[in-house]
Amino acid sequence: MSAEYWAMKSGESETSFNLAYENCSLQPFDDAKTYGKSFKDKLLILEGIDHLSNANGHDSAGTILTGSRIDGQKPLNASLDQVLAVDKGLGMSSPVTSIALGVGNDATASGVTLSYGAGGAPLPKIIDPLQAFDLLFANLSVPDDAGSRAAAEHKRKVGGSILDFLRGELGELKPKLGTTEQQKVDQHLTSLREIEKQLQGGMAPVSCSLPAKPDAAKFPKLKQYNGGEPYFDAITDAQVDLLANALACGVTRFATLFLNDLSFEGNPLGLPADNHGSVAHTYNASPIGKQRPSRRG
Repeated sequence: MSAEYWAMKSGESETSFNLAYENCSLQPFDDAKTYGKSFKDKLLILEGIDHLSNANGHDSAGTILTGSRIDGQKPLNASLDQVLAVDKGLGMSSPVTSIALGVGNDATASGVTLSYGAGGAPLPKIIDPLQAFDLLFANLSVPDDAGSRAAAEHKRKVGGSILDFLRGELGELKPKLGTTEQQKVDQHLTSLREIEKQLQGGMAPVSCSLPAKPDAAKFPKLKQYNGGEPYFDAITDAQVDLLANALACGVTRFATLFLNDLSFEGNPLGLPADNHGSVAHTYNASPIGKQRPSRRG
């Protein structure tokens, strides 16, 4: 790995470091000329993190936020976003407790997802920006838009009636089931409560500007190996914009975004068949990378 372009220099600390040297990969975070301000004071640099898994590193996405090695197909514990949002209750006051987004791949194997619930259970990712928009903003109204308030209220009433019916059905069913089945019913009830919270939505702050719904014409296909690859750029831009607006509007406080790769034979963008392996497995120019553990920004 090209650690000379991002590793901590002599005399630096986690909160005091230079990003202005030539070819520093973190330089955009300290580029006020291009982005209007520096975000350097928002960075906390960590060193000595082990992202290895028991699958030669290929399952390591599952280690990044869990701090766990991979047990078969999943980590052993929840990811940090879920610990904070759910276990610590820090996401309960927002309309959406947490959200997991992705680009091109909605699988939940440990190598292609970041968010895990209790016991390392993988959480599903949303790869369609339209679906992400509906989850985050469909029930959020702005103070000066009577139309959006009325539409959101109608949706809440309809959704609430359906949830009330489902709760009643599950409540009648639960006493007739065994212990294991009752636990599954409890999980369903928890999911219903989360949906209910999303339906309730809320009022956006005055300073919040609700984003426009993503243009589906920009990504007519979504999935890798199914024609979605040429649209990954547009999908990524849409997902990032939605997350930025969701955080600004207080819709959620916790989110992950998994970006897919294009390393496969015959990819439609004319890239090398193994543009991952030709870089990650052959680069051997950094003495820093050999001598010390890596760090992440």
